[in-house]
Amino acid sequence: RGLLDGVVLTGGEALRQDALADAAREVIDMGFQVGLHTAGPYPRRLRDMIEAGLVDWVGLDIKALPEHYGRVVGREGAAARAWESLEVLIEAAGCGGPDFEVRTTVVPGDVTADDAVEVARRVHAAGVRVYALQQARSEGTSGEFDVVAPGWDGTCERMAERIEALGWDRFTYRQA
Repeated sequence: RGLLDGVVLTGGEALRQDALADAAREVIDMGFQVGLHTAGPYPRRLRDMIEAGLVDWVGLDIKALPEHYGRVVGREGAAARAWESLEVLIEAAGCGGPDFEVRTTVVPGDVTADDAVEVARRVHAAGVRVYALQQARSEGTSGEFDVVAPGWDGTCERMAERIEALGWDRFTYRQA
């Protein structure tokens, strides 16, 4: 107490955990706020958490355009669920729901890099006002993909400039 304002529940995928609501309630009962990191695969669970007042802030990963999502995550149907989770957050925001940030992580040579600016445009057009472009990093990963390439930092900086120009309430460019 006195050092923390809240606890962020993360994963793997936090919404996959059956005890998530109970854990969030315990955190709230201890006097802390609850944050949630999710890739959005469980929009109904997200809605339930919001409606129960169990989350104060959400960080939602939107990884790619819907038409490329399966290639990024390796699961068909993931796009519909992630983008539905975005709709849940936007709808809840209009009714006093949790603050949220949408973020996209880009990897050189991957569809995420090709999609990032258009993903940002679409989520902005949908009503998102807080967005982060995240440049993938290798620390803490299996190392099975390259996160550096010639000119990659400059490419990411140019992406960030184009995305920032969309006019967010808050835009962040960072290494993931």
